Amino acid sequence: QLNFGGRVYLTNLEVNDVHIGNVAIQGNWAGVNRPFRCNLTNQRPDGQKDIRLNATWDIQEKALKGDLLLDDCNLNLLSLVAKDHLSSEGSVNAKLQFNGSVTQPEVRGTLHFNNAAFGLKRFNTQIVTNDTLMLERKAIVFNEFQARDKNNNPLKINGTIAIADITRPIFDLSVQTQKFCALQTQAS
Repeated sequence: QLNFGGRVYLTNLEVNDVHIGNVAIQGNWAGVNRPFRCNLTNQRPDGQKDIRLNATWDIQEKALKGDLLLDDCNLNLLSLVAKDHLSSEGSVNAKLQFNGSVTQPEVRGTLHFNNAAFGLKRFNTQIVTNDTLMLERKAIVFNEFQARDKNNNPLKINGTIAIADITRPIFDLSVQTQKFCALQTQAS
């Protein structure tokens, strides 16, 4: 039986002017009856490993399984996918476990934001938080989630966003706030 394995190292990886770090990817596949295994780590210039991904792909079952650890991971990486719509700074810690299909994964774990600031460019707003979100199978859970706008006005969110179909999320949220600036636009 054939056993395929490989390693790829990318030093000082940058994508669209965003520095990612030193990326190491290792993969192994020992035939159709065994899952493909992949490990990815990212190391920042200061030596800290901020992204660790361990995953398996069962080809016969078409199933994905693994875990993702983010350790003080810089949120500017979000600009890779949302550069025109979102600005971000701060960092996130996460411990996530996932399984299921690629199109309908189930994710469990926590995301904790550290001095995280998200700017919605279209609406000229900024949301700042140091709080935690829970991911439970097919929902994002807000439990007394607290954030502030750029004028330090508070926002508290409870509830869920169902993501069984990621293209059609279902929002069931209650929000408490006072003078929170959600939109800052001018009439055209």
